[in-house]
Amino acid sequence: MAIAIVYMMPLNLNVGGSAEKPIDLAVSNIFLFTLPILLIKKRFISHLTFLGFVLPLFFITIGLFSAISYGGDLRILLSAFSFVITMFHLGVGYLIGSSKISFSFLHVSYALSIVIIAILLSDIFLGSFPRGCGYQGRWGGCFGRLELYGFPNASMNFLAVCSPLLALPFIRSSSKPLRVLALISLIILVAIVPLSLSRSALLVFLISSGGMIFMLFGLGAVFAYIILCLFGIFLFEWIISLEIFAGIVFRIQASIEAGNITTGRLGIWQDALSLWFESPVFGKAFLSFSEFSRFGTVHQQYLEVLYKTGLIGVAAYFGYIFLVARLTHRVLHRNRKYTKNDRRVFFTFGVCLFVANLFQPAISYQPLGNFMFFAMGIFLARNIEKDRIKYEANPPKPLHRPV
Repeated sequence: MAIAIVYMMPLNLNVGGSAEKPIDLAVSNIFLFTLPILLIKKRFISHLTFLGFVLPLFFITIGLFSAISYGGDLRILLSAFSFVITMFHLGVGYLIGSSKISFSFLHVSYALSIVIIAILLSDIFLGSFPRGCGYQGRWGGCFGRLELYGFPNASMNFLAVCSPLLALPFIRSSSKPLRVLALISLIILVAIVPLSLSRSALLVFLISSGGMIFMLFGLGAVFAYIILCLFGIFLFEWIISLEIFAGIVFRIQASIEAGNITTGRLGIWQDALSLWFESPVFGKAFLSFSEFSRFGTVHQQYLEVLYKTGLIGVAAYFGYIFLVARLTHRVLHRNRKYTKNDRRVFFTFGVCLFVANLFQPAISYQPLGNFMFFAMGIFLARNIEKDRIKYEANPPKPLHRPV
């Protein structure tokens, strides 16, 4: 349970700075210190997991050569390190999943509920109602006296992407209090996500909610959900007249006046593609996007990887994620303890993650990236365990050669 709580807390630790830029690490990175200890105790690591350890070294090597070629610029190397640090959590997940440490994704659901409730209480008691305590009065920006890690869009996308896991208590737990806790958390997200003013998080949460309604109540309930959403659009004028939604009204008006509902994203993406065309194989090798643009990020995960590492980096990074996703799909279907709804939960999580990456560098946001690779490692470990049990139950027959 403690492991799940740490992974679900979107908080950071400042560990220094370089070139006037702070160096922040998500609190879940504390588990990386256990990696050498667990590796020593582990006798066998699967080939795919070993590749997961080697792949970060490939990207760090690219960053190292790029830093050297630009006169030893440490910012480039730090950018490469920031890019790969999330990947090391695959090893943490694998080693915990294959050890005697008790871990369940149901624990993640409980931990996520606790975090969401704490965020709401922080907004109510530490904010200036009807505004929250986050950046510019946005809701969902504080955890007690601490600000959430990153811009509100990033932290809200993290909560929205992970929200399908809140369906697990209804699927796997018979405890009524825990189900009530998950339901309260979902209701809180219905309020916090729009008030965070993150449009991408709102879209992701709408997809997540539709998936959960389908899991729990069937296809007919999904149609009712869609009608309810359309009804909400008709009530839009009344909703925005409420003072609590003043921030939403201001953000919409600003976008309309600017003539760009994407807040400049289309232009940013075009710039990123133009820069990639200059170096299509290895990209800009972790040069900061802010050196070529007034924006500090590409505002999309896929283009960020393409811009930083080129075609080779995209093939290595997303190719590996795809391989583990295929393996996860196999584990969910082969292991009898996973039901159809379990598979739907993780499928919805994957869809939400894919959509979030279209509008934000969601995986580069350390709390989400750390948890994603950690979960991948858990499923890698469970696949190995399943293969071991199957092998011991039905060992291969020896070959008899004629003398």
